[in-house]
Amino acid sequence: MSRSIGSLARWSIISVACLPIILLTILIRAPAYAPKERIPLEWVGPDVFGALGIMAFAFTCHQVALPNFLTLENQSTHSWKLTTVLSTGISWLISMTFAVIGYLCFGTGVQSNLFMNFASDDPLINVGRFALSVSMVLTIPMGIFPTREAIQKSLGFETASKQPTNTQHYTVTIVLFTVILGLSVAVRSLGTVYSIVGGFSATTLAYILPAASYLVTRSVYYKNMSSQSILNSSQPKNFIGVFPTLTGSTTLTPDENDLKAPFSWDTASCSSSSARHLNFDDDVATVDGEEISEPDLGMYASLKPTWFLDIAAGLLIIWGFGVMFLSLSSALN
Repeated sequence: MSRSIGSLARWSIISVACLPIILLTILIRAPAYAPKERIPLEWVGPDVFGALGIMAFAFTCHQVALPNFLTLENQSTHSWKLTTVLSTGISWLISMTFAVIGYLCFGTGVQSNLFMNFASDDPLINVGRFALSVSMVLTIPMGIFPTREAIQKSLGFETASKQPTNTQHYTVTIVLFTVILGLSVAVRSLGTVYSIVGGFSATTLAYILPAASYLVTRSVYYKNMSSQSILNSSQPKNFIGVFPTLTGSTTLTPDENDLKAPFSWDTASCSSSSARHLNFDDDVATVDGEEISEPDLGMYASLKPTWFLDIAAGLLIIWGFGVMFLSLSSALN
């Protein structure tokens, strides 16, 4: 029910702490269930395209990137880079560990839910199942935040000038949680769900939308830089710097230490549904707009579009649609 994603920090720690327990129980008991026949080792399996959708789903976290950035005490580029590298690296290591152990112990007969390969009355495995359930319960709220925010904005509960009332906030949260819970109870094949969701949603969020956003905003960048040149010639001392964002063009206000100081709003209230009304040019997803001095504009040299990024964006869109088509085809067949 909390409106701030920062309030989930301590629960996320508990959720992550459950992963070593899950991994340890599987490591101890998996050899006892391994088949006697030799397990074939192949680089390319029979359902490689379905696996691409699952991997895309596992590593897609773009929808909560900005709220998580706003919870950092040190909101600098270096801090954010370190956070993303560590989080994705640990996620990859854990995912690969589960995948390798599952295949080496059960071969092609491994289930999409690894615990389904074990007996239901195995006491040690049941400890791992309990840890998995706790981890899932504590992970669901993280995924609800961006979905709830999108629904509230679509229904008009949240705008640039108002925030949802408690009744609206609680109603959307309860209905959304009920729908998710009902679907999770009804659907039994996690592999199919991951392939479909990963093939459609994850590829869109991870590949297509970022590249498309870059291609859209690159023209806005050149337009704004042209305006800046005119302003610079007429007002050499101070002028307003305008730069493109995903929701339009907005003014940016970094400090001289590359955003090392927290933003002007309370970092504990980092969800747009929790923030009080602020004087933003766009919604709370953009940075507040104030005048910046001319020397600060040198920090934005890296924002200039290049031919390399243009090509990369085009290839990323092609790759995204390709993975989407192949993974969905594999999952539905």
